[in-house]
Amino acid sequence: LALAVTTTGFAQEGGEADAAMAEMMAAWQEYAAIGPPHEDLQRRVGDWDVTVKFWYAPGAPPEVSEGSSTVEAIMGGRYILEHFKSTMPDGKPFKGMGLVGYDNIKERFVAMWVDVMSSGLLTAESTSHSDDFSRIEFHGESPDPVAGRYKDQRSVETWSGPDTRVMEAWEEGPGGAEVKVMEITYVRR
Repeated sequence: LALAVTTTGFAQEGGEADAAMAEMMAAWQEYAAIGPPHEDLQRRVGDWDVTVKFWYAPGAPPEVSEGSSTVEAIMGGRYILEHFKSTMPDGKPFKGMGLVGYDNIKERFVAMWVDVMSSGLLTAESTSHSDDFSRIEFHGESPDPVAGRYKDQRSVETWSGPDTRVMEAWEEGPGGAEVKVMEITYVRR
C-alpha cells in the first residue's frame, strides 16, 4: 500500500513537472516567434553606401565622410548585424558594429552599438514606430567622455523609399537642450 501511494505521488509530481515544462517551452516559443517587426528588419539586409554628417558643436558645419555598411540577418532572422566602415575626421579608419532585434516581451525594437571610438556598449530601445515601420524612434544613452558621464540620446530612422533610409541622432547639448549631432544616409548598392 505504501508503495502504491508513493508511486502515485511521484506520478502526480511528474505530471505537474511535465505540465510546467510544457508551459515554459510554449512561452519560450512565443517569445522567440518571428513576427512583422522581425520581418521588417530584413529589408535592411544587404550592402549600403553611407554618407555621415557629424556636428561637433551646435551651429557649426558638419564634418562629412563617406563609408559603407553591410547588414546580415542572424539567429534565424530575429536580429540584424551591421558592419559599418567610414573615416574619422582625422583620417583614421572608423569601424562599428550594431545589432538590432525586436523583443516580443517588451514589444520594442532593441539595439546595441560598439565601435573603435568607445569602450562602452551603447544600447537603445524604440519608443515609437509607424505602422509600416518606415519610421522608428529610439531612446538610449550616449557617452560624453569630456564630462565623464552618459547623456540621453534620441535617434530616428526614416525610410524615404525601398533603397534609402536616414538615421538622425540628437543628444543633450549645452544647457540641456537637445541638439542634432549626427545624420547617416544609407543608399542601397
